[in-house]
Amino acid sequence: MISIARTARAVAVVWRAGRADLAAYVVLAPIAGALPVLAAWLTKLVLDRVTDTAGGPILGVATALAVVSVGLALVPHLTNYLRADLGRSAAVVALDQLYAAWPP
Repeated sequence: MISIARTARAVAVVWRAGRADLAAYVVLAPIAGALPVLAAWLTKLVLDRVTDTAGGPILGVATALAVVSVGLALVPHLTNYLRADLGRSAAVVALDQLYAAWPP
């Protein structure tokens, strides 16, 4: 029970520290997990279209694979930046709360 209360308090500190950064991080985290699966699936489609004469046009699938590859390169850096920025901002907010409550 204590850990749930501490987790809720930590989330409240991070929420106060940076709502936009937290929202972006929450959106990007599942995308970062899904991109490798999407890249593998698109690679399969590209290879199927290259090896099969009736596979259909390849340009659209290859373009989608290129876009996903750029996402694979960028999203980890964005999530690392957001995590570090949230950590710094949360530390400032936590210290502010600590110093505000200091004289008992």
